[in-house]
Amino acid sequence: STKTSSVPPPPSAPRSHRYTKECSRLLSLPSIPDSMAAWMLREEESTSYYWEKLLKNHYYMWNEEGTRLYKGELFEPEKCYARNVSLLEVLRGEYPYPLDITSFAIICEKTCNEDLLAFLLLMQRFKECPPKSKQLFCSVLERILDKYVRPGAVEEINIDRKARLNSIKNFEDGKKNDTILGTELDPAISAAYKATKTGIFSMFIQKSTYRDFTDSRSSMCWCRKTSGKTAMLPGVFFSLPTLNDIRITRLNKLIVLVGLWAGLLEIRTSSSSSSSSSS
Repeated sequence: STKTSSVPPPPSAPRSHRYTKECSRLLSLPSIPDSMAAWMLREEESTSYYWEKLLKNHYYMWNEEGTRLYKGELFEPEKCYARNVSLLEVLRGEYPYPLDITSFAIICEKTCNEDLLAFLLLMQRFKECPPKSKQLFCSVLERILDKYVRPGAVEEINIDRKARLNSIKNFEDGKKNDTILGTELDPAISAAYKATKTGIFSMFIQKSTYRDFTDSRSSMCWCRKTSGKTAMLPGVFFSLPTLNDIRITRLNKLIVLVGLWAGLLEIRTSSSSSSSSSS
């Protein structure tokens, strides 16, 4: 007969250890069905293709065909009455023509400021719909940095030097410590937004809006009451001017009359001087 040594059973593992083992077993199981995994792979490939398309050709940001809108012809946008137009809302496409993103893109292309517009739109989409894959997330952000922010880049944007260096340092530190959060380029975004707002956007507003008929404000539909509340509606907020909309006030009448009187007086003085010289 074989002797079996009686070995005491091992002590039961603590509750935390048992919980850790259970979690490890659960994580090792194929919890995601094959169909779902295939769908997630296709979604990641589609997202990668989407960002590759935008990074290679920034014209896709404002033109579905991916081609330049400004062809060198004379372009003057149609004007409208507007007040407190926001650059951020223009970039989000919340305004109708002639303050839409397409009209603004044509002005940017015409004045060689499309790199600023492309950078702002890319970062806006990156913030709103970031890639789910960590690898793609870091790769897209680095490619945007290399293409628009680094000195000597292909589409280097004209921004403050301090903001440029801070953005580069933030990204390199995050990449080194594996802590990329997506906020590393915020200094460059703020500088690009400020440069666009004070530069090309100011020109765009001057070309696209009327600022002369300030005393006809009562005839402009800035807002409209709906259900007892005052709401600003884009279709009413913007209105193309007609001659009927321009109300001539008393001050306008006085200025016109003074101008006519001064003109008649000048004509009369010149005619009397000419007649006296001839006699």
